[in-house]
Amino acid sequence: MTSVCSTKEHDSDLDHNTQSSAPPPPPPPSASAGTQLTTAGWLTVLGAFCCAFAGFGFLNAFGVFQEYYQQTKLSSSSPSSIAWIGSVQTCLLFGANIISGLLLDRFGPKSLLVGVTFLFPLSCMLTSLCDKFWQFFLVQGILQGLALSGSLTPPIACAIHHFREKKGIAIALIVSGSSLGGVVWPIVVKQLLASVGFGWTWRIIGFISVVLFGIGVLTVTSPIIRDVGLPRPVMRLLSPDADEPSDKTGPKPPRAPLFYFELLKDPAYLLTMLSFAFMFFGLFFEFFYLPSWGATKGMSASLQFYSVSILNAASFFGRLLFPLPGQRFGNFNMMIIALFSSAIIVLAGIGVSSPTGVIVNGAFYGFTSGGAISLYSACAAAITPDMRRLGASTGQIALAVAAPALLGPPVDGWIIDSKGGFKAAQGLSGGCLCVAGVSTVLVQLILSRRAKRPAAGTSSA
Repeated sequence: MTSVCSTKEHDSDLDHNTQSSAPPPPPPPSASAGTQLTTAGWLTVLGAFCCAFAGFGFLNAFGVFQEYYQQTKLSSSSPSSIAWIGSVQTCLLFGANIISGLLLDRFGPKSLLVGVTFLFPLSCMLTSLCDKFWQFFLVQGILQGLALSGSLTPPIACAIHHFREKKGIAIALIVSGSSLGGVVWPIVVKQLLASVGFGWTWRIIGFISVVLFGIGVLTVTSPIIRDVGLPRPVMRLLSPDADEPSDKTGPKPPRAPLFYFELLKDPAYLLTMLSFAFMFFGLFFEFFYLPSWGATKGMSASLQFYSVSILNAASFFGRLLFPLPGQRFGNFNMMIIALFSSAIIVLAGIGVSSPTGVIVNGAFYGFTSGGAISLYSACAAAITPDMRRLGASTGQIALAVAAPALLGPPVDGWIIDSKGGFKAAQGLSGGCLCVAGVSTVLVQLILSRRAKRPAAGTSSA
């Protein structure tokens, strides 16, 4: 009996030694992706900030071009027609992320940002030659929108890869760049239009963007190792930022599918897409029409021009501050606050009757809507289980919001031109933001129930 027991103990010791000598299993993808507080991470934040300033920040200033085109170049076109230019830009900025996100997952950020650095200045040079609506629509609307599709979400995704715990801080710093751009660009554009004219205004914008996007090319990196079956020299050219595996004889990371269809079976993911669709349909009313709305309340032409900068200045603080509590209280909880606050402010604007009221309403709306915009990427990351496929996940969400972002401003313009006027457009905007808030509440309830399931199972065990 003793010999049998000793034999079993010996066998168990052998099994234990064999198990201990075996290599440990690789960590799950979501945990292995990313580092914390590295120089490469902060440089990525810097480059992404510059890209957001030059890209989405520039689009935030479209209200200035809307007013300028109505008075000069496209005076024969209706406000809703001119709004199609800016809404197509915004639509493609998000919608084309289904492509840029896939390219990011496969090749990394370098090739994307090089393309942005070439295409956006080209579109600026071509816009300087435009004088008809269809020309502005093709060049400023479509070409610029496609060019900028790689300038916002892909750099943010790279920053998320670098940070495990402080994603909120990184996202807040990056997205605040778009608000700062929304403050600076209108002032720069106004001064350039007055001093050098329309053509050279666009050319100078192109030269500035080369510098800003060039910083992004040099600094934005991703720690994710990619294998797409191409020869190693080609991969090092397309994705020089991805480090080589330390054990080159070990197994290569699995090649992920192009699309992340598994998430389309997740109710929380689908509700998030629905929430963001309604959010982007109602979000841009004041960004596009604040100067025109102010004009109906007796606002001076100079103050109309600067009203967009005031809105974006307030949006800067919203985009910077809202993601920070998200680390503790949850990104979706902060999104709920931002959406309902924005809806209340837009609906309160129906009762505004003075230029001062328009400015105050625009400032408060800039703060709360800026928070919603900055939490967009953080919420998308929060419901993505495999961080290596974050580009595909955010790309699918961006595709869902592309059509609402496209249709929202022109529909607002059509309502403004009709009997409903600004009050009806404000009602539509506020109603859409309310629906987005309710959808986000449902997402948070689903996520809360999922978080309680492991705890319940542990206590019963």
